[in-house]
Amino acid sequence: MGLRILCAIALICSLCIANAKAGIIVEVGDASISAGGSGYVDVTAKSDSGSISISAYAVVIGVSSATLNGSISFDDPQTDISSDSNFLFSGVASGDYLTYVYVDNGSGNVSYLDYTNTPVTLNTTSKLIARVSFTHIAINTSEGDTFTLTVDTTNSSFSDDSDPFNPVVHLIGTPRNGQITVTASVPEPSSFIVLLTLGTAIGLRRGRRQTS
Repeated sequence: MGLRILCAIALICSLCIANAKAGIIVEVGDASISAGGSGYVDVTAKSDSGSISISAYAVVIGVSSATLNGSISFDDPQTDISSDSNFLFSGVASGDYLTYVYVDNGSGNVSYLDYTNTPVTLNTTSKLIARVSFTHIAINTSEGDTFTLTVDTTNSSFSDDSDPFNPVVHLIGTPRNGQITVTASVPEPSSFIVLLTLGTAIGLRRGRRQTS
């Protein structure tokens, strides 16, 4: 099995294969989180037409921001989706597939590699291929700040190597990227002091009224 895994990795990491076909649509979900909070989005895949056989896939997700305030850190480890009924390899025996996730927050991306000895069928119904979990690092964050989760189509692909003499690589078309939106701002330290002082003053004033 080790040799087949290495062959699968080499296969999906190289797009310079003659027998390559288009036909995979990858979609990344959206999420709203509070400043400094955590969340996740699901990544799904489907065929753009008909049914195709899949035995492995490699999908790389990156993050970019429209602002310089705050950042997104991918969780390590990522969420295990093997028990989700909508997982692409759901139904495949646990010992018959391999899942590998590599988190690289330095480069701002996370990579998912899944391989099975038992190819499955992917049709026009979306199937779960990854659950991207993350934490927001709040720095002068404002409500409405957004981050985009993008699919790196250059380094992502799906493959069927059930026939080792005629492997097929399915390339990803234009993906649906996801968006993370911050729903609440983080007050500046000075704002906390103002709020604390105001709250104390109101409390003292009420206390005086009650004793008078």
